[in-house]
Amino acid sequence: MRLLITSRLPDTVLAAASARFDATLRDRTAPLFPDELRGFDLQLPTLVA
Repeated sequence: MRLLITSRLPDTVLAAASARFDATLRDRTAPLFPDELRGFDLQLPTLVA
């Protein structure tokens, strides 16, 4: 399954995600647009208050 990680997370989290999924890290901090989600089965968002 293809996983989109929407922002930088600790290396241990990225490694665990990559071990289980075809993971892609989105390194940009610009707003996420719906067309960027195409082709991914899952998204791992990071919410900032």
